[in-house]
Amino acid sequence: MSYQQYEKLLVAFPADCSAHAPVLPHWSKVVLVFAFVVQCDASVWGKFNWSKLTTVALANFYDADLVCHAHHHGVRVVKLGNFPTTQLSNVITRRNWIKIQISDVTLKFLDGINIDYEDALDPFTPEQYGLTSLVKETVEAFHSAIPGSQWSVCDGFALVHDNSCLTQVSFDVAWSAGGIDGRYYEYKNIAAYSDLIFIMAYDEQSQIMNGPCSARPNSGIYNAAHGIQTYLHLGIPSKKMVLGVPWYGYNYPCLQLDKNNTCHIKEVPFRGVNCSDAAGTQLPFSKILNTLHSHNATYQWDLNSLTPWFNYKDEKGQRYQIWYDDESSLMYKYMVAIMSGLRGVGMWTANYLDYSDTSEAKQQQERMWSLLP
Repeated sequence: MSYQQYEKLLVAFPADCSAHAPVLPHWSKVVLVFAFVVQCDASVWGKFNWSKLTTVALANFYDADLVCHAHHHGVRVVKLGNFPTTQLSNVITRRNWIKIQISDVTLKFLDGINIDYEDALDPFTPEQYGLTSLVKETVEAFHSAIPGSQWSVCDGFALVHDNSCLTQVSFDVAWSAGGIDGRYYEYKNIAAYSDLIFIMAYDEQSQIMNGPCSARPNSGIYNAAHGIQTYLHLGIPSKKMVLGVPWYGYNYPCLQLDKNNTCHIKEVPFRGVNCSDAAGTQLPFSKILNTLHSHNATYQWDLNSLTPWFNYKDEKGQRYQIWYDDESSLMYKYMVAIMSGLRGVGMWTANYLDYSDTSEAKQQQERMWSLLP
């Protein structure tokens, strides 16, 4: 990077951020709260409860003002990173990719990178080994080039550590280590190289293999608890794990809604399985509540997953079933994380609440943020 490019970047950075942007804040919180954030502005992120957060991962956007604000509150900001599967075994491509990521993080005064790799990989293949090498090489390079930065790989990324720690690396993993969606990764080795893994305890119906093709819970408590155990059984320390929960749900159009409230859905294949949650549409928590109230729907509670759901009908007579998480279901998951000795919790995404200024919106914000440890 030329001096002119660097000077241009500094000019573009907020003037009142000079004390925060180039300097990493102090990381001192014991319990980590890792929040993914999609494109938004200060009218949304300015209303986050920053006293709860420890790391914010920007999902494919950048906001210098957000970085300043986060650093002012002692919160890390990291970027997301992904890598082409076809190049995983290519040492040169991996090396060049890492250099680009370090340059980008340095230029933007970020604190690390979160690798969100979710492609299917067969076991004992060059690609499987290449993914592990990518994580190892990225961590080593980031720790060396940017001491104090955070490195995460979307599978365990909730960072907040003491002042002596170097770059933190987290890797996002599926809700279970059992080859979910064909993701046969070397989880034990990846976790060993990473600082944290972020367990994505959601999208549990990506491959529906048993029973009818029907709407089901997005994030069942027993699946979440079982998933944690699969990683513990691999020998991964609990303090390397962060439990990610959904602040969203799925809206399924029903082909048929039977007397048992089973919502039969269209078969939409995913990675070799005929039925998947792709038949539904993801909805933010705020929109789900609006739908519940505007259609005067009846709130239901599923004892098998400890999550809420409800049916409704649109103006054309089409019936739908929504499965989601709210304060009650999330409380159970946070408790499981704490009781399992995990390092913290996180969510996809912090944007998904109503951040307007109505009294109802403010109550919603308070309820959801106050539940976080």
